[in-house]
Amino acid sequence: MKDMREVVDLLSGPDPVAAIEGSPDLFGHIVGLMDGTEHPRFHCEGDVWQHTKLVIKNVAADPDHDWLDILIALFHDVGKKYALVENQGKHMGGHENHSVTLFWEWCNKTGFTNSEPGRTWAHHADWCIEHHMDMHRLPEHRSACRIMLIVTDHRFPRLVRLAAADAKSDLGPDGKPTSDIKDIL
Repeated sequence: MKDMREVVDLLSGPDPVAAIEGSPDLFGHIVGLMDGTEHPRFHCEGDVWQHTKLVIKNVAADPDHDWLDILIALFHDVGKKYALVENQGKHMGGHENHSVTLFWEWCNKTGFTNSEPGRTWAHHADWCIEHHMDMHRLPEHRSACRIMLIVTDHRFPRLVRLAAADAKSDLGPDGKPTSDIKDIL
């Protein structure tokens, strides 16, 4: 079990990627689930871990970010390995559900949710991880009610931060981002 303050301090530093990579006892299993996981149609920037590092760096560049945004970025795609297996190697659809499960397993293992603030922050992270693909699909949603549930939620600004960083980190073969959150919003 880790002290939540240790997690906050690690993720609040100037180089959260280095802090994550330098804490294998805390994050090594999570990084290991992404390292080497890829699908030829996605992540031209490399495997899921390379993509996640870009997302974390883009989140850290946002002046409004905090340690929880970094934690959310770390976990947003961690379930892709399981989704790829589940989908017989065809796609990574549903990875956000696996990511949420892995996030809660990590929270329980580290004791992150043993306090009320930890439980509250974990629920913020859970919601953003679960809904991060909804941001990319907002234009496709046919239900105004579904869209309103997402955009009026008090966690929406955090979700936008993640989605913007994620969009900047999805690189095409030319090394340039394939989408921009401004096109969606």
